[in-house]
Amino acid sequence: MVSRSTLGSLILRIAVPLTLAALVLAPRAFASSVVAPTNVFDRADVQVSLTASDPAGLAMLFVDSTLARSFAASGAPASVSFPGLPLAPGPHQLRLLIRSRSGIAESPACSVVAWQKPVPPLLLTPKGGYASQLTPIVVKAGPGTASLKLTLNGKVLSTKSAAPGQVVSFGNVTLAGGVNTLSIAALNPVSSTTGTFNVRRLDFPWPTCIVIDKSE
Repeated sequence: MVSRSTLGSLILRIAVPLTLAALVLAPRAFASSVVAPTNVFDRADVQVSLTASDPAGLAMLFVDSTLARSFAASGAPASVSFPGLPLAPGPHQLRLLIRSRSGIAESPACSVVAWQKPVPPLLLTPKGGYASQLTPIVVKAGPGTASLKLTLNGKVLSTKSAAPGQVVSFGNVTLAGGVNTLSIAALNPVSSTTGTFNVRRLDFPWPTCIVIDKSE
């Protein structure tokens, strides 16, 4: 059986090295900065700036948890460019870590959203290219979409925010006689795509009016 004193000594022997390791490995903030545009089209031009207060060591640029680029940091002021850094569609966090003799230092995160060219929306209503004079407009947003803009016969009617795969209703619109042109633009901060649909208005005949003369 292990005595309490022996057990306590074992715990201290294990806990102290683990605590020291955590202090060494825990990233500490430093003065460097990572700068990139907030919204990009699948690639970002990234600028890294180091100051004299930053440590010397191996500098590593991370995109989220993935190492993207690395270089040697001398401990002196420096500016390093990474043009055209590829990014998968979606939001990302860019940060710089420097591994030095004193541990790991970490820069503030830089938030970037990578966009793709939007896929044109799918027109759900009306169907078949025919509709009545007053008809609802319902569409489904495609990938890469942040908003949708509806234009009828050259006149902008409405713009609504949308997410990929979302079904969006623009409400009822009034169609002109004959063939109408519906244009629905899928937009995001860096690109756009327009889907065009021709819809013919159905004109129904007036009911027949029968007059009966009962004067006699």
